[in-house]
Amino acid sequence: LLSKALFEGKVFFHQQKIIDTRTGDTFAKERLIRTEIDGEIRTPAAFLKTYYVLTQSGGKYSRSGLIIDHLREAAPLNDGKIFVNLEEFDLISGTLDLILEYCEGAELAERVCFELVEKSVFDNVSSADISQVVEKVHSVGCLVALDDFGKDNSNLARLAQADFDFVKIDKEITCRYRENGAMYIMLSLKSLSNSLGFALIA
Repeated sequence: LLSKALFEGKVFFHQQKIIDTRTGDTFAKERLIRTEIDGEIRTPAAFLKTYYVLTQSGGKYSRSGLIIDHLREAAPLNDGKIFVNLEEFDLISGTLDLILEYCEGAELAERVCFELVEKSVFDNVSSADISQVVEKVHSVGCLVALDDFGKDNSNLARLAQADFDFVKIDKEITCRYRENGAMYIMLSLKSLSNSLGFALIA
């Protein structure tokens, strides 16, 4: 079903706004992958591993090609930054390199922020060197966010590995912000953001 959806062009990116709470302005838009199967919109939980298997082999439906196509499509529509999720496999398979090359050539680098997701799609993939990945991304002029902080691999150990530009707090924490535990965690993250120089996204 997913192969058919790819062939019919029904894998797409939904845009979600990221708001600057100080100004109320849309600061950026995150590109979230979705697909339509049998008339129903499916989220990554339903199809992400299959999607990676189908798009990492190269050819017409290569993952790097799909992301580059969507960046090309999104750039004129966005006046802010464009956030794009990257899976662990993207970092070691060459996908990131191809996207960075495109961003640099298209003069899009300063508008693109790559989000490192909290959990690998493939359990048997060896971890990338996060500090080297972040350095590589920064050398081109793109930004890096640590996604869903507080969940799975997105933890203090990973936060300590590199200079992230943004840290996105997992919704399990933000949804409980009135509870003491979550509130103190968020206050601590605010203090950390001031010390380490990253911006918080809730």
